[in-house]
Amino acid sequence: MRGRLGLHGFLRGRRLWACEADRDVLNLYEVADLDVLTGRAYSHKASNPSPAYRSAGKIITDAVRALAHVRYSRGTAVGGWMLTVRHGLSNASNGSTQLIEKVFPRILDIRGVVGLHLCVADQLSSAVVTKDREGRPTAVPDWSILVEATTLEALEACQVECLTDGALIDAGCIGPFLKGTYSLQMLMTKQDLGIDV
Repeated sequence: MRGRLGLHGFLRGRRLWACEADRDVLNLYEVADLDVLTGRAYSHKASNPSPAYRSAGKIITDAVRALAHVRYSRGTAVGGWMLTVRHGLSNASNGSTQLIEKVFPRILDIRGVVGLHLCVADQLSSAVVTKDREGRPTAVPDWSILVEATTLEALEACQVECLTDGALIDAGCIGPFLKGTYSLQMLMTKQDLGIDV
């Protein structure tokens, strides 16, 4: 994470551990724009991984990765807990509008929810295989909902009250709906490393 945040355009990174999910670790990087993730500096770093990264990468056998555009984002803070929902949409434009207008306001009303985001993967960019990913099967989700909260109970309420499979289907989403809950292990910014933005 430190190495990536040293690159131009990387703003903030987070590592979260799974509570109940099909992947053990969730790494999130926020960048100035998607070009940062397809540019020369990042491509060079990804093609020249450190020994520690190469060693860790050997145990990753079933990764999920998306270079994504943020379609919707609301919030007041970084949550210590996160719910992710990976899914498809029957009609990208209409489906995302239904989610944003019908489902998301109810999520934001749940006590303890402090952030809500909808991301759509750039499939072409996400499919590029850099040296650090060679030989590693990687799935690319179409759409992802990220809910940040101060408690695990708030995320459980989201799932029961707003993000059931039926509610997602009614909003134009397509399954399978792959849901996971995570706890924040660490958050790092350029300022933490003494780097000017």
